[in-house]
Amino acid sequence: MTLIQPTPFIATDARDLRWKHGIVLSGADYIHVASALAVKCLEFITTDNKILQSASKLKQLGTRPCTAAKTALLPDRYRQEGMFDGKVTVGKRPTGKGGKA
Repeated sequence: MTLIQPTPFIATDARDLRWKHGIVLSGADYIHVASALAVKCLEFITTDNKILQSASKLKQLGTRPCTAAKTALLPDRYRQEGMFDGKVTVGKRPTGKGGKA
């Protein structure tokens, strides 16, 4: 993972995602995607539906949005079936005294 400092250039690229490429995202997501494009990320791992719905346009710009379960970059030996595919359910937290968690 690389931390990217937003710059005026990234802000301009973020604006252009909407103005020039017709990609509709929410607020800071424009900065996140523009930052990934600026450093030439091969994949942008996310669960954000708006970003995932823009996958074909973003792929043309140089990054492939995907969920963690669909990444092509994680070697098979590190994959855990079902961990990121939405099939895992979270159990209830045990309660303490008085029914409080």
